[in-house]
Amino acid sequence: MSDRTHVQLIVHDCPPDQAAAVLSIIDQHDLHLEYVEDGQPADGQLGLGLTYMDPEVVCGSAQLIAQELEQSAPGASWEVWEDPKYEWLGDLYRFTPTFGPWTANCDAEGTPVFTPDEVHRLAVLPNTVDEPARARALGEAHADALRALAARNEGIVLDPND
Repeated sequence: MSDRTHVQLIVHDCPPDQAAAVLSIIDQHDLHLEYVEDGQPADGQLGLGLTYMDPEVVCGSAQLIAQELEQSAPGASWEVWEDPKYEWLGDLYRFTPTFGPWTANCDAEGTPVFTPDEVHRLAVLPNTVDEPARARALGEAHADALRALAARNEGIVLDPND
C-alpha cells in the first residue's frame, strides 16, 4: 500500500471551453469541495477560487494532477499542492498561461519552503522591473497573478453545458 497524504486544488481562472476538462480531472482524482455551503457549484459545475480536495491520495498525486491540468486545460490558472508526509516536504505546483509552470516544496498550507542552499542561490538573482528573476524563482510572480485572478473571479461558477 502506498503512502497517502492530503491534496488541494484551487482553479483561479479557466476558459469556459476548458471547464469540462478540468472537471474531468477533478472527478478522476475524486476531489470534492472542501466546504459544502449554500450557493456552491452543483455537480458538473466548476467553482473558481474554491478548494477541491481529498484527504487521502497517493503521494505524488499533486504532480500528476498538475501535469494533467497543464495538458488538458492550458488556458487555466491554478495551484495544487499536497501536504508533507513523514520526513518529506509537500509539493506545490502553480500554473498560469502567462508564466507557465512553477513548482516548489511546501508546507501543509501550500506555502513554498526553500532550503538554505536555495535561499543563497535565490538571493543573488536580480529582482528589478526589467529583470524580475528572483520574483519568478520564488514563485512571487505566479502568486501575484493568482491573487489577482482570485479577486477578479470570486464567486464565478462555470457550467460546461451552457
